Amino acid sequence: MTYNPYASVVVPSLAAMASFSNILTKASHHDGADASSLLAARLYPDMKPIGFRVWAATNCAARLTARLAGADLPGWADDLVTFDDMLARIKEVQDYMRTFDEATINGRLKEPIYLRPDYQTEELQPYSSEAVAFGSSLPTILFHLTIAYSILRSEGVPLDKEDFIQAFSEGYKPITQ
Repeated sequence: MTYNPYASVVVPSLAAMASFSNILTKASHHDGADASSLLAARLYPDMKPIGFRVWAATNCAARLTARLAGADLPGWADDLVTFDDMLARIKEVQDYMRTFDEATINGRLKEPIYLRPDYQTEELQPYSSEAVAFGSSLPTILFHLTIAYSILRSEGVPLDKEDFIQAFSEGYKPITQ
């Protein structure tokens, strides 16, 4: 089996965005706490709130897709204040990610992606799409999604496993003979 960047990376990133949308929509309708307290909540005082989690995950997903497609990197401000802001950003990023077709992304499989190896190094280094996707970007996206879920759950929003994984399992079908 060959590595398919679109199916292996873009599709799960889009699913993560849909999962974010699921949990935020449920949180926005939760009667147990006012929206401002949910949006300000953190797992621990030195951690960032939900708005940052959405910004970081959406920015990472969009930039990963752009890198895979060889496109200019997009960027959005960290200015998400309300649930509506967050849901609109997620939709905007999903729409952006869908502008790249599978053939374009898969056709660039052998092209290196140039990144700084760390925050102290200015010189860009070449990485494979697999290294960028699986060694950094996808874990980052899923980290922020998981933390947002955990914050909302700890604040009493009645989320369950299905709210998190539903978007990922939409393409999960049995093998037919």
